[in-house]
Amino acid sequence: MNKFQLYFLKILIRNFIVVEAFVYIIYMFFMFFTQSKYIARYGATFKDIFIYDVMRSPVFVSQTLPVSFIVAVVVTFIILIRTTEITAYVSIGGSLLSILKVLIFLSFSVSLVMFFLTEFVVPKSQVKSNDYKTKYIEKREEVRVTTLNNFWIKDKNSFIQVGTIDIINKKLFDIKFIDLDENGKIVKVRYISQADYIEGKKWSVLEYKEVDTTDVPKIVKEEKNLEQENDFFTKLVDVSLVSQPKELTFSEIKKIVKFYKSKGLSYSRHMCYYYNKIANILNVVLLVIVVLPFLIDLSRGFSYVRAAGNGIVIIFLYFIAQSTFFSMGKSGVMPPFWSNFLGYFIFIAVGFFEYYRKRKLFYV
Repeated sequence: MNKFQLYFLKILIRNFIVVEAFVYIIYMFFMFFTQSKYIARYGATFKDIFIYDVMRSPVFVSQTLPVSFIVAVVVTFIILIRTTEITAYVSIGGSLLSILKVLIFLSFSVSLVMFFLTEFVVPKSQVKSNDYKTKYIEKREEVRVTTLNNFWIKDKNSFIQVGTIDIINKKLFDIKFIDLDENGKIVKVRYISQADYIEGKKWSVLEYKEVDTTDVPKIVKEEKNLEQENDFFTKLVDVSLVSQPKELTFSEIKKIVKFYKSKGLSYSRHMCYYYNKIANILNVVLLVIVVLPFLIDLSRGFSYVRAAGNGIVIIFLYFIAQSTFFSMGKSGVMPPFWSNFLGYFIFIAVGFFEYYRKRKLFYV
């Protein structure tokens, strides 16, 4: 890395910190006054609200890092264009492609930070901040949605109905198995009044009844209490089933998708959020590559005002397109993968077309 690259890197990191700090201060200021209603409603103190906002900070930081970094890139190039330092660097034999390599390296570093935040920090901070809000601001006991009611699922040649799934206490109530033969005829119906989790995959089953329906319906087996291993029951009490997809980690979403897929349930919404997490992490890398050729032009008629305008327009159009496609994916209009990555391919094509137009400038 030569002196100019180090100089460029220093300015970029400084601008990145300044932009992110500015955005964070604005966020804290806005959220503090927005949530001041809690003072009158619950008797909360300013300290409680401030602590709550700080605890939610990882969520905000993970969402704003890509935009802050790209804005810092635009600001850095505006400074270097205005002071003609870019022109001077190129005139003495410097390569703009070497600057792009520095940008890509730094953008990948930011993406790694975002991955760490979204996978490990954000889920925990959301839970802790919600608990803090409930306990210290609203001053009430935590009541979470912990049950699923009238849950139907298909497993091989059986349809299964569970009246109630108690996630927290790991109990199932009013379970019915409807077994079919190869012709789709009901041959057996199994009833379970209640199933209580023991450990591992072991369950305590209460009031088990098995009815043969091949001819005249008749009870062929009946037990008041028995123990059995049941991996299906264990998966049903997974707490992530009642969480919003956007609150889940990569591993949790994959686990739910695998479960839904094995049971013939729709999992497109969860896959849409899974791909969206990947797309959000890689946004900063894509935007750096796409925006750069629109920021730089060493012709005499090119100004830093135009450079800023080009960068802002590209960023604005990109996030509008991504938001639109993602909404279409959530509603089922587009497949999950394309709803998150169609914008990538469109803007990569636009970016490389601009690189081609300025290939002499970038030595490509």
